[in-house]
Amino acid sequence: MWRQVNQLWRLAQQPWVKRTIGVGVVILAIGLAVVRIRRARQRRDRRRTAARNSDRGRRGGSRRGGSELRRRGGGAAAADASSTGLKAGQGLEAYFRAKGRKVVVSVNEVLTIVAGNNNVALVEDSLAIMLSLIEACNVFLVFQSENDEQEQAVTRVLKQAGIVGGGGVPEHRLLFCRKQLGKLAIVRHIEPALLIENELDIVKSILPYVPDVALVSAKSADAAAAATAAGIPMAKGKLLRFAAPRLSALFRNNNSSSSDNN
Repeated sequence: MWRQVNQLWRLAQQPWVKRTIGVGVVILAIGLAVVRIRRARQRRDRRRTAARNSDRGRRGGSRRGGSELRRRGGGAAAADASSTGLKAGQGLEAYFRAKGRKVVVSVNEVLTIVAGNNNVALVEDSLAIMLSLIEACNVFLVFQSENDEQEQAVTRVLKQAGIVGGGGVPEHRLLFCRKQLGKLAIVRHIEPALLIENELDIVKSILPYVPDVALVSAKSADAAAAATAAGIPMAKGKLLRFAAPRLSALFRNNNSSSSDNN
């Protein structure tokens, strides 16, 4: 056996054997590199395909039924109904009778005011309207926070008011983000029938994709209301129909206008 090993070793020392082994190693390295490149291209193509499909699903808005939340809702027909907006001439108070429709409410300014040192106060005159919406609709709450302490303080205030937990909004539907892009992504994913938002920039971005959008903000409601009264499109030809400095004023105005029409 040792004699055979010695013979193989002497053979391996021959120049032509060394060259053959070297060529084989190079060929093997090239082959592995080609395999890695092909696999990387396949992964990239799969990501691009997934991104295109996801983008098509987001562009479809409430007309498409492929999102995860819709699958959880129990069927395309029920999901489409939950994302359907108001009929022409209806005011926002119709949502008090809109059983099962999805509504997203921005917690910032609409329900809470955050002062220094993460002190959070409830907007008291929004409480009754929120409880009515929660009773009739599937409500999701979104809070754009600066830190974890704010999120904890907001959660505590909303629980004390009965808006979250108990008979209110389930705690897993209280969602947090740090940037406007995060809030936009959350709203697009939920695909609500109504969004009640405090930031005018978000309203302009989301208006084409949500059937009903309401702006509640003291600092920007005047400009939005003026644009609405003048019939100026805010996004892709769509008008902002609902704007007020406070949630209570928004629904009170629509109640009065609905009564007049009736």
